[in-house]
Amino acid sequence: MEDRTEFLRSGNLEGKTVIITGANRGIGFESALALAKQGARLILACRDRDRAELSKELIEQEAKNSNIAVKQLDLASFESIRQFAHEICESEDRLDILINNAGILANTYRTTEDGYELHFGINYLGHFLLTNLLLDLLKKSAPSRIIHVSSIGHKYGKVNWEDLNMQSCFNGVHAYSQSKLMNILFSLELHKRLSGSGVTSNSLHPGAINTDIYRESNGCCKLAGCIGFWISLVAMMRRCMKPPNKGAETVVYCATEPELESISGRYFSNCRLKREANRAKDDNAAAKLWKLSEELTGLHSLGPMAYAKNNFIVKTHTSKAMGKSRSATNGWVDPDIKMNGKTVLITGGNTGIGLESATDLANRGARIILACRNTVKAEDAKYRIVQSTGHTDVTVKKLDLASMQSIRSFAGNIVETEERLDVLVNNAGLLVNSYRETSDGFETTFGVNHLGPFLLTNLLLDLLKRSAPSRIVTVSSSAHQIASIHWDDINLTRSFNGMTAYSQSKLMNILFTRQLSKMLEGSGVTANCLHPGIVETEVFREFDDCCQFGFFGCITYMITQICTCKMVTPEKGAQTSIYCAVAPELKTVSGEYLENCKVAGVTRAARNDASAERLWQISADYTGI
Repeated sequence: MEDRTEFLRSGNLEGKTVIITGANRGIGFESALALAKQGARLILACRDRDRAELSKELIEQEAKNSNIAVKQLDLASFESIRQFAHEICESEDRLDILINNAGILANTYRTTEDGYELHFGINYLGHFLLTNLLLDLLKKSAPSRIIHVSSIGHKYGKVNWEDLNMQSCFNGVHAYSQSKLMNILFSLELHKRLSGSGVTSNSLHPGAINTDIYRESNGCCKLAGCIGFWISLVAMMRRCMKPPNKGAETVVYCATEPELESISGRYFSNCRLKREANRAKDDNAAAKLWKLSEELTGLHSLGPMAYAKNNFIVKTHTSKAMGKSRSATNGWVDPDIKMNGKTVLITGGNTGIGLESATDLANRGARIILACRNTVKAEDAKYRIVQSTGHTDVTVKKLDLASMQSIRSFAGNIVETEERLDVLVNNAGLLVNSYRETSDGFETTFGVNHLGPFLLTNLLLDLLKRSAPSRIVTVSSSAHQIASIHWDDINLTRSFNGMTAYSQSKLMNILFTRQLSKMLEGSGVTANCLHPGIVETEVFREFDDCCQFGFFGCITYMITQICTCKMVTPEKGAQTSIYCAVAPELKTVSGEYLENCKVAGVTRAARNDASAERLWQISADYTGI
C-alpha cells in the first residue's frame, strides 16, 4: 500500500457524516478541518462546548463548509455518553465515520463520574460505550468506518487485570499506556464482531505531536517512574514534535483512503500499516477486555454498580496480609508509631534518604546504628540527629560495602555487640560515571549496590531471626524498569555504561528481596524493597560529566538538571523506607515492592523466579556464603 497524503486535500466526502470526539483542539481539530474541506458533515463531540463553538467557527471560515454541528459529550460520564448517543440516533440519518480521538494524560489519580480512573474511563471505557451505542447507526450507513486514536505508548502498556483502576499503584504514564493498549485490543475485538457488517475498525499512532495532551506533564516527578521521565522529557522537547496538522494525516488517511474500505483490525502510523506490540494482538485478552467492559459500562446485564460491589476492579489492592494503608497518609508516615526498644541498622545513613530515615526512626525511640564508609561524615550526621531529636542512642560504625573484608568485620562486630536487630535498612547506593572496581575486583555499582548488601544481610540473618518479628528493607529504584541482567558479563567489563550498571543493580535488589522472602518464610523475618521517588540526593553527584554515561546518561543528566526543582526532598523520599520499617500492617507482608507507601507493580524481569534463584546462586558464589 503506497504512502499517500493527497487525500488531505482532494477527497470528496459530500453526503457523509463524521463524528470526532475531542475535536476542539489538536489532532481532533485538524482532522475535522481536513474532513470539512472534503465536504463532510461534521459533528464535533466535545466536553467544552464554548471552545467547540469557537472551533466550529474557525473550521467553517477556513473550509467554507457550514454543515458542522457541535454536541456536548463528556467521556468521563456514562450518563453524558448515553444522552449524546441517544441524540445522535434520533437526529442523524446516517453515520459514516466515527473517530474516537479524545484522550488525556494526567499526573494525579482522579476518577470519572462513575468511579473509574480517568485514563481508563475517558481514553477507553468512554469510547467503548459510545461506539457500541452508535453501532446500529454505523451498520445502517455501511460501508462505514471506526477509527481509534491509540499511541506508540501502547508498547509500554500492559493490562493490569487485578487493578484496572490502578488504585494500588497509580502512575500517569502507566495508566495512559494501558489505555492506549486497550484501544487497540478494543479495535481488534470489534473488527471480529463486525465481520460481514460493512463496518471496519482500525487503530493508529498519530506520531509525536505537540498538543495539549502534555499540559499536565511539566511536573515530571508526578508522572513517577522511568517511563514518566521519558514522557516528561518529550514534553519538554515539544518544539521538536510534529504540529497537530501532521498528526492528523494518519487519522484522515484511515477515515478516507479508498483502499482501506475493506481493511479492518489493523494498526497504522505515518499513513502506513505498522506492527503493533505482541500483547496488542492477544485475542484472548481482547475478548476478556470486551466482556469486562460490557459489564463495567452496563451493556451487560450486570451493571457497573453491581460489578463494582463485587470488589473486582474498584477495590483497594491488598497484598497477602496487608490491608488498606493505615500508617501513612498521602505518602507521609504516622509520627505516632513508636520504635522504643528496637534496634535499626541503616547503611549510608550519613546523608540523603539514609540520614532522614535515621532521624525519623531515632525520633520514634529506636536505637540507631549508622553504617557508613565515611565515619567523619557519619559522626556529623549523628550529632545532627541527636540535636534534632534529643535521642542519644545513636552509634556510628565503619562499613565499606566495596570491601567484603570490611563487611565481614562489621557484621562480626554487630553480632558480638548487639543483642538484637529489628530492622536492617539496605539504603546505601551509588551511580558512577566510569568503570571502577571494588577491592574484591567487582564492578563498583554491582559490588556496592548488590553484592555488598547481599553479603551483609546474609551475615546478619541469625541475629535478625533471633529478634523476630524483624524486617529487612532494601532501597531499590524505578530504574529497574529499563534493566535486564547481563548474565554473560555481569560486571559490564565489555561495555560499561553507568546508567546500565545502576539500573541492573536496582533490578538485582528486587530479585534478591524476592528470593530472600521465600527463604525466610516462617522465620518471622520479612523482606521488602522500595522505590523512594525521584529524590534530590548525592546519587547524581557524578553527573557533571554526563558524556561519560553515553547517550542515555546524557538524557538522564538533562532530566536531572531540568527537573531538579521538581524532585522530592530527602525527607519525603525517606517516607517509604520508614513505612516499610514501622508500619504495623506490614508485619507479615514480605517479598513486595513499594512506592509512596503502597505496594506497587514491577516489571516482568523483576518477577522472574528463575532469575532470582540464579542471581542468588551467583551472588553466593561471589561472596563465599
